[in-house]
Amino acid sequence: MLTAVGDNDALRNLIPQSEQLATTPSERAQHEILSANTRYWRWADHDAIDELADAARAWDDPGSKVVLQAAAASQLVTTGRINDAVGLAEGLHDVPPGIPAVHVTLALGHGWRAQGEPTRAEALVTESLDFFRSISDDAFIVTDVAMAGLLIQTLFEAGRFVELDRLIAERSESWNDLGKTPTSALVLLAQASSWFVRGEYDRAIRFATAGRDRFDEIRQTGMARWCRIMLALAHAEPGRLDQAELILREIDAGGDHPAQIFESSLARARAWIDHHRGDDAAATDLLLDTAETALALGNIAGFVNCLHDLARHGSAADAAERLDDIDAAQLEGDLYAARCAHIRALAGGDVRALGECMAAFDRLGLRHLAAEIALVAAASPSVTSNEAKRWLRNASERSGAREIDFSRFRAHQSLTSREREVTALAVEGLTSREIADRLGVSRRTIESHLGSAYSKLQVDGRTGLIEHLARPW
Repeated sequence: MLTAVGDNDALRNLIPQSEQLATTPSERAQHEILSANTRYWRWADHDAIDELADAARAWDDPGSKVVLQAAAASQLVTTGRINDAVGLAEGLHDVPPGIPAVHVTLALGHGWRAQGEPTRAEALVTESLDFFRSISDDAFIVTDVAMAGLLIQTLFEAGRFVELDRLIAERSESWNDLGKTPTSALVLLAQASSWFVRGEYDRAIRFATAGRDRFDEIRQTGMARWCRIMLALAHAEPGRLDQAELILREIDAGGDHPAQIFESSLARARAWIDHHRGDDAAATDLLLDTAETALALGNIAGFVNCLHDLARHGSAADAAERLDDIDAAQLEGDLYAARCAHIRALAGGDVRALGECMAAFDRLGLRHLAAEIALVAAASPSVTSNEAKRWLRNASERSGAREIDFSRFRAHQSLTSREREVTALAVEGLTSREIADRLGVSRRTIESHLGSAYSKLQVDGRTGLIEHLARPW
């Protein structure tokens, strides 16, 4: 209760009392868990979880030993040390039903998900929920709430967005009834992540903001930091740099925290800012370093996400080379397959392969990435003028593609409304004569507007405009 409401002062007083009152092995084990979790989450103690794991290994009572190890594994995965957490959780057997079993499922679910096996993780969660449903409806409801965020993450990382939306529609009301608890805020964070992956940045920001505010209210600084990381990334990727940098300053001012499972996302936010500022060398170095760290810890999801961003920033050859460090064919789900194929298509400059990637992202519902690919293909030196026009039409047909591009133009140059209109038609592949006929003006007037727009945008004609549009958002 004190943890849920964020009463840190009362917790400081309770922990010594808990130690004095604990007499049985089970009670002492619960005291160890309470102490470690409070030190870890509330006081950002980097040693707390390792000390809990050490205590578990030295514990004499077999029953309490398993409970301690399960608790340690469920928290260890949040540090980002994925291989360590999975190794500990996979070694546990005969875990009693209840909280220890949930801890093991959370450790393995988040661990396998981060290791690139979201389908395996989702199957584990489903099996666990089915077991608790067989016990009682109340047991199922409690477990479903505890695993809601994990279930959302496994589905979107597998690229199963239709199932995800159905799940949220069916269960969101019960999740919303949770009130101001860490679990309810984690559900908001998971939903924010799913919308971010789909390029729905405003929705992602709305959910992440709600989660941050809820965590702040109950003084869960470590988890609130996770929401701030998502906010920074959701602002940074589409180029909302002032907002992203403001949130990054909040994160930096808040200090470090040992719950670092999303540190690769933080690095990605910083890299997108570097990219949009024109410092691709800094972005490349940061993403390569972060990818290497993620891989060493077993965080394959963070590794692939960093490489995908790296390829989209223009360093696809570097990304493809590092992708060979893993067996990408073993990654589960269509989303991983599409991202890896996208990296290799960009590295090879293969327009046909880019078309296949565009179709793959279309099937997943990630139309912002499909549009981005179409713009890159349109700028390829290997395509003819007519082919470039078709690619541009593909881009404009994807939801929001032209709107996103021109919001970026407006952020850098003050095009007039007529110049924006004329340039938008030009990038759809219309000739000057076709634009003139559509707008009821002379061809010379259209070419004058285009010339002014090209000058403001500092591009060399339509080819330069296409190249400008092909730069990742």
